Amino acid sequence: IPVRLFRMIATPPTPPETMLFEANYSDGKRYRAFYDGVNSNLTSSIAKPSGYSYNKMQNAIITDVVTSIDGFAFEGCTFTSVTIGNSVTTIAQRAFRYCNKLVSITITAKTPPSIAYESFLDTNNCIVYVPAESLSAYMAAWDNGKRGSVSSSRIRAIPT
Repeated sequence: IPVRLFRMIATPPTPPETMLFEANYSDGKRYRAFYDGVNSNLTSSIAKPSGYSYNKMQNAIITDVVTSIDGFAFEGCTFTSVTIGNSVTTIAQRAFRYCNKLVSITITAKTPPSIAYESFLDTNNCIVYVPAESLSAYMAAWDNGKRGSVSSSRIRAIPT
């Protein structure tokens, strides 16, 4: 059964076969998911590749065409790093909860995406890298004391 991970914007139109997601696995294999061009609301289903589970992912890249990461999308994944593209505006509840092997998250969006309840709960106190010019905006938006929020001490500028 496919797991819905992403919702994409309708304007500008996203052409079929646009890459949404890439994951590298511990055995050296790479998995890429592409927008199927079928769903009229530009919501795409992404299934795990046959024989693979989230606990084999080493890192993941969520591309710039993705605007939303759905709830529970990566809950419990064992990757050590994830890069989130610059179009993501929403990270839903528990999207990365229990990803306790994470070392770093890099987010390229200049405006902090909204985060929901427990979006980043138990993520190994990993470092979250954001654009340098947006550092204070991320700290203000994400260090709100709510369960699963991100403390300012974990938010840093993307190294140049």
